[in-house]
Amino acid sequence: MAIGLKFNKQKILGKDYRDITEALQLDQLFGKLTLREAKPLFAFEDDLTQSRNPDGSYPQASTGEILGIDVDLRSDVQSEVIKFTIIGVTPADFDGLGIAF
Repeated sequence: MAIGLKFNKQKILGKDYRDITEALQLDQLFGKLTLREAKPLFAFEDDLTQSRNPDGSYPQASTGEILGIDVDLRSDVQSEVIKFTIIGVTPADFDGLGIAF
């Protein structure tokens, strides 16, 4: 039996990522998930007020803009930490979900 999955692409920080669709049975694939860490993902830009690095690039400085939230979950089925980024949700909205570490 073949299973076809459709993934929509999302561009984040200049890279293409695929969105997981409802076709996956996440409870069977990951089992019980335990939240390990959730932290904001900040945007960075060249800091032109600083001198260049030895490789010719400029040091990076945070713009303060939050692009998403990096989340680490532990899966009992996969036996490893799964990392992903949530976009379109502020850290305050995420905290409002009441998910405990």
